Amino acid sequence: MKQYYLFSEKIFNQDVNGFENIITVDEIPDGPMGSLVSNETFLIHSFFQNLEGGSENNEKTVCAVYHPFYSKNILMEEDVYWIFNFLNDNRYTIENDLSVMNEYKKNHVIDENKRLLCIFYYG
Repeated sequence: MKQYYLFSEKIFNQDVNGFENIITVDEIPDGPMGSLVSNETFLIHSFFQNLEGGSENNEKTVCAVYHPFYSKNILMEEDVYWIFNFLNDNRYTIENDLSVMNEYKKNHVIDENKRLLCIFYYG
């Protein structure tokens, strides 16, 4: 089964002129969750945020997770309970072995603006 990684990621939202923690995934997943995920580009507010995934024009593209009933609303960190329920209800498996998550953290650079919430599988 393919692994997917769910993150809480701090982005700069121009609409509110401030930072927000949104829910992102490493790539668009298979299954029902795939319809909730879209590539979105956000302005990088600070030079230091351009360390990972940024382009020369100070933008960063992420796979943002949207609410299924309010399709214009990106899920925020406080919606994490909802996305965990969605994963469970739609045949996804959430990895509960902490050693797997620690192995990911050991082998991947995650900046201070991005936190790994869980690893999940579809099928």
